[in-house]
Amino acid sequence: MRFKNIMFYRLPGKPVIEKKTQRKIANATFQLSHADKEYIIRICMAEAGNDYDGCLAVAQCIYDRSILWNKSPYEIASATSNLQSPEWASCTRKSARAVTDVFERGVRAFENSNVTHFYSGDTVPYWVEGSALLENVAETGFFI
Repeated sequence: MRFKNIMFYRLPGKPVIEKKTQRKIANATFQLSHADKEYIIRICMAEAGNDYDGCLAVAQCIYDRSILWNKSPYEIASATSNLQSPEWASCTRKSARAVTDVFERGVRAFENSNVTHFYSGDTVPYWVEGSALLENVAETGFFI
């Protein structure tokens, strides 16, 4: 099953979130070290390619996990064994801007939602059962 065939999923009582909804919010921001920021940029690039919206959504997932699980963004990014290896990915302006927007400016890809999981691929992860698909961005399903 590939999520690129699914369009939008409407959660009960919640509107469908539009792809371009990106607003500043008053949550915590992080001042990442240069090395940590580059690592997260490369992960976003490996997961979403050179797509600003996709990188923004992946960065928000790392950000939300950091807040919810009380860990640093680097701890989340480096400890999650199911993320793509960032070693081959390059840092592009779009991916760097997306990470900066999420971690330093408080921009969110998904308004009023804490995104904790995402995947794209042929193998459905075990955690999909019981999770709600929020939206697909850059052929990747994002879940709450």
